[in-house]
Amino acid sequence: MKDGHVTHGIDVSESIIPLVKQNLEFHGLSAELVQNYIFAEPPLVTLPYEDDSFDFVLSNQVHYYSTSESELHTVNRELHRVMKPGAVIFATMMGPKNYYITRHLDSISPDGSVYHVRIKEPKHRLFGVAEDVLLTRDEDHLRSQFAEFEPVTVGHFSQSMFDMTSNFHYIFIGRKMA
Repeated sequence: MKDGHVTHGIDVSESIIPLVKQNLEFHGLSAELVQNYIFAEPPLVTLPYEDDSFDFVLSNQVHYYSTSESELHTVNRELHRVMKPGAVIFATMMGPKNYYITRHLDSISPDGSVYHVRIKEPKHRLFGVAEDVLLTRDEDHLRSQFAEFEPVTVGHFSQSMFDMTSNFHYIFIGRKMA
């Protein structure tokens, strides 16, 4: 807890818990706060929180690991359940201009929604990594992917202005209506 804010976290990797504890201690916070961070095995269907628990949800570079549009909406409905009326969600989704899509695409699912990315360059820092990514085609598609929330703003971010590759992500900021 810092500045009166209580944070909770969920990750699909158990290895995050010791890192969270280390980060808490580094920032002078009680290592006991690590109890607010949990490991959740996908697919995430039910969160261990009461209805209307949270004022804000941050999902940065997480949602696009959903295996389908249906799974994405299941996750969003559950987030909606645990958010207070008026609470805000900030989420990012990978777009087709992202470096991993433009340079490392291996295959596309038959329905065209899931992109299989494989890093085949031996000198790449992530050589050998293979992931499935639920792609967002454009801003209208982004709105439909987060239909459970009222859009506050949608847009995108790209680092291509800083270097020769693009970390293109769509950004959705929405609100839970009562």
